[in-house]
Amino acid sequence: MAGFRGWLAQFQQARTPLGDLARLAAGDPAWPDGPDRLQTYTDYRERAGASTAALQNLVDAWVLYAAHDKTATAHAHRR
Repeated sequence: MAGFRGWLAQFQQARTPLGDLARLAAGDPAWPDGPDRLQTYTDYRERAGASTAALQNLVDAWVLYAAHDKTATAHAHRR
């Protein structure tokens, strides 16, 4: 499992909003596997009736993911 969903999986044990989102994604068989864009997940969560706080949590998680993905990509290009 790659992309945002795969990245989220590592936080399932965290007792934080990020962990809450990770557990939600892991337990939801309809959670999108892509395309790997914030809008994909925002649209999905809005259709599911997510609260404003839940949507903000998603955006916060995406920012962390994007920063991680950028770092990982930069390291891969240096090899």
